[in-house]
Amino acid sequence: MLKIVGYPDRFSVRADETIRFMVSSALDEPYNVDFVRIVHGDLNPAGPG
Repeated sequence: MLKIVGYPDRFSVRADETIRFMVSSALDEPYNVDFVRIVHGDLNPAGPG
C-alpha cells in the first residue's frame, strides 16, 4: 500500500499560471515533498509521448 499519494489539479501550466497539488498520507507523522520537472526529450512524434 502506498503511504503517501498525490496528484495535480492539471498536468501542465504556463509560466504565469498556478497549479495545485493534493496530497494525502496514511502516515501519522509529518512528511516532506519534493517537486521535480520532468522533460521528455524524444522529438520523434511516434515516440513514447
